[in-house]
Amino acid sequence: MFLLKICPSCGKSGLPFVGAFCMDCFSKQNLVEVQDKSMEITLCSRCLRIKSGSAWVDFAPALVEALVLRKSKSPYPLSARMSFTRGKHFIDVKAEFHLKAEGNDVVQEKRFQIPFAKTLCLDCSREAGGYKEAIVQIRGDDERRVERVLHLLETALEGKTFWKTEFKKTGGVDLTAGNKHAVLSAVRSLKKPFSTSHKLMGVRNGKKVFLVTVLMEI
Repeated sequence: MFLLKICPSCGKSGLPFVGAFCMDCFSKQNLVEVQDKSMEITLCSRCLRIKSGSAWVDFAPALVEALVLRKSKSPYPLSARMSFTRGKHFIDVKAEFHLKAEGNDVVQEKRFQIPFAKTLCLDCSREAGGYKEAIVQIRGDDERRVERVLHLLETALEGKTFWKTEFKKTGGVDLTAGNKHAVLSAVRSLKKPFSTSHKLMGVRNGKKVFLVTVLMEI
């Protein structure tokens, strides 16, 4: 005996069904719960990097997509395609969720905002407070050569620490930076002779803190 399936919502029959409902009515149900009220992105208001775990990284759509998917719940397997509009205080998100329900493809669109929680990252906080761990003194009579070495050093430091430069009236330049390990690694990568000295600056977390001065005579 053949039983005609009738949708309890719209009364239609003869259409593809998911459970008790026709495909049209099923698609109108709230099949994806986006927990947008519990989402926020920690943003450094100075360098505009965002926090990912314990690291500060450049903004990347993939990080936001991963956050949205973690906060999206559905009884059905889902994937999503997203687009973003980045504002001053939040990100506007348009998410197109693709679900597989009893062999049927269902698409639902959601729009919501993810607010920024603004703060200063460790680097920017230290830079604002005048923090420093290393000074590189580049000395030489050839100004163009000094500038070339400085450019190579800054390129090697890019993305690893903050720094500032000061050209000396007597010739040469000082580069002051916030991470001595990044500085020493960058200096070694230049494969040029250098010497170092250490000055005790204080104690932090029970450990002695030294300012490293690197001298490069070129």
